[in-house]
Amino acid sequence: MSAAGEADNGKAPDGTAADPLDAPDAGARVVRGGATRAIGFVAAGLVALLPAPLLLRHLGVVSFGGYATVLSLIAIATVFSDAGLTVVGIREYAGRDWEGRRRLMSALVTLRLAASLLASLVAVGFVVVAGYSAALVLGAVLAGLGLVLFLVQQSYTVPLAAELRYGAIAGLDFLRQALGAALIVVLVALGASVTAFLAVSIPVGVAVGAITLVVLRGHLTFWPRVDRSELRHLARTALSVAGATILAAVFYRLALIIVSIVSTKSETGYFAVSQRIIEVLLPFISLVNSAPFPVLARAARESGQRLALGLQRVFDVNVVIAGWIALMLVLGARPVILFLGGSEFEDAVPVLRLHAFAIAATFLSAAWGTALIAVRAQRALFWATGVGVMTAAPLTVVLAQAYGARGAAAAMVIAEAVRAGATGLALLRVRPSLRPRLGIVGKLLLAVGLAAPLGLTGVHPILACLAATVVYFGVLVATDGLPREIREALAWAGRKLSLGRVSG
Repeated sequence: MSAAGEADNGKAPDGTAADPLDAPDAGARVVRGGATRAIGFVAAGLVALLPAPLLLRHLGVVSFGGYATVLSLIAIATVFSDAGLTVVGIREYAGRDWEGRRRLMSALVTLRLAASLLASLVAVGFVVVAGYSAALVLGAVLAGLGLVLFLVQQSYTVPLAAELRYGAIAGLDFLRQALGAALIVVLVALGASVTAFLAVSIPVGVAVGAITLVVLRGHLTFWPRVDRSELRHLARTALSVAGATILAAVFYRLALIIVSIVSTKSETGYFAVSQRIIEVLLPFISLVNSAPFPVLARAARESGQRLALGLQRVFDVNVVIAGWIALMLVLGARPVILFLGGSEFEDAVPVLRLHAFAIAATFLSAAWGTALIAVRAQRALFWATGVGVMTAAPLTVVLAQAYGARGAAAAMVIAEAVRAGATGLALLRVRPSLRPRLGIVGKLLLAVGLAAPLGLTGVHPILACLAATVVYFGVLVATDGLPREIREALAWAGRKLSLGRVSG
């Protein structure tokens, strides 16, 4: 078989395992899987937030700014290490037979291991050259080792994603957050330094990696292996995706690094806490778009009509969720910031409100970016994302120098809007037939317009958020603007919760 693989025959060597991507219920499994991962994401996010007030109060504005900056560098290194390998891995896995998948995954683990080691060294080198404190330098070394463990473990989840086993992925994600949160609480109780907190990813990575191997046991066995033809094919294919994915992920992290250089330590801390909240949401955007991606990748090879229908649904879901999250961040910014950091971080409230508009635009960029990757138009996505980054970098320098954290957040709003627009235009140029219908946008604006004024009524922000949620989704239901996927996911989750209460 060639390195590129053959069309999947849908069978394992014993001839018993049908490919779930070809099953009649593939769409339903995506909805159920997406709901499972959404529930897992919310649960993991809540667990991750539990130690945040302790951590922020323990480190303070300045130390937390340094901690968050190093984590942003490691996050950038993570993106460079991935270099499109996850997306390509899922897409390639969806189109191969059993043996081809085994060869693919062995090459993927090998590349991930080498790339993560190199990226970690570069990140540590930057911390040293930038003149960060010795504690942060050592912390970067330890966080870099955690990065290697994390990315190798993520390689082993590609088969789970490609075969729609989202429950297992959600469980592993929750476990990672729970272990990390527990260790942070322990370190705060021990009065640990910033270095110790940056090393948390090491024991977490070891534990989650071991459990991942147990989950995969007896399913698909693969280990790092030097297969030159497979490595060349995978690297060449990934490079076509890497540029766009790297630029997209660097987007937010770059802003924090710029603020740490051109503004004060306090402004860096304010921007950092707001960005940490946004970074909790970024994986959710990836989740919304990665859940249907294996099915979309298969549809792109076989049926243009099926692809167009699937991408329209992805777009509608992104728009509805984006509007609600932005609304919640604007109305709930103050209680969230005060809960996490106390009055010392109150100046971060307007920063988070500005970030809300940026994250809404990120959903649109992700929806159209998913479409471009599905039709293998990575080059168009790269240039569209590059336009956004080229807008963000100089604009952040200028506005952060003049207005600190607020200026940097405003720069991100403008840059994200530019990126979303450029990505949408790129899709229209590559595949005019995939032009999304925009009927959902008008219904969204009506829902936001009726829900947002509830924040001006003088009631507690938490109550305003709850009331706004009821109004927002009520309007969408009344105008038939709630996508079927969201309705089905909510119904499925409701049935599961009801069964759980009955059995309990």
